[in-house]
Amino acid sequence: MIDFKYDPNEINRILPREFARQIKYTLSVGINNVLYGAREKQIGKKETNYTGGEMDEYLAGGSRVWTKKGMAVIQANKNSLKGKLIFESNREYMRPLIYGGTVTARKSKLVQPSKRLLESKKIGAVSINEQGGISPLRKAVAKNKIKKSYFLGELKGKRPKEGNSYGLWRRYKDGKTPRLQLVLSLARSSRQQESIYPADRLIDHYVDKNIQRHMEDAMAYAIKTAK
Repeated sequence: MIDFKYDPNEINRILPREFARQIKYTLSVGINNVLYGAREKQIGKKETNYTGGEMDEYLAGGSRVWTKKGMAVIQANKNSLKGKLIFESNREYMRPLIYGGTVTARKSKLVQPSKRLLESKKIGAVSINEQGGISPLRKAVAKNKIKKSYFLGELKGKRPKEGNSYGLWRRYKDGKTPRLQLVLSLARSSRQQESIYPADRLIDHYVDKNIQRHMEDAMAYAIKTAK
């Protein structure tokens, strides 16, 4: 999301000459502090169970703690004045939310909630939470086929068009009339996702606003601890 570098020549004009050997260390501390500050601004504080961060303002229902913990700082050091704020690789689902693009199924088909499930939050034994998590999982629901409550398949005929109806269906009765209700769609192998979480812009704004303070704090610490 953000790749941060700092020119040590800038700080040469600020620190006294006797502290020159601490310049790179000072810069690395300032870089790391601003990156950790930007991370906290996005995900909230650990002490409050990662609540109150800007991320929750953009993701419906707020993001899970597990997702927030995946925002990681790759620290700078005195030998490499370069720090990064990234999402770990096992949170790859965040990339299309930040940048937009095509979401592709890990296996053959995407599992997507039906329109009715999104509206009502619950169809029979299946529910969806505010973050979009589906419970129980499709495989667990499919076990109810023994009770003839659900089946995984595709409707044939004119309604709906063949190829668009493959998914998990629920059998139920409206009075005495048998009905079918789509619970989860498995008709598509990819979909387009628009960008909904402008992480780069938010983090850039925090860095621009706070970098001077973090660098000044790092310099004060370097002067105080110099020998």
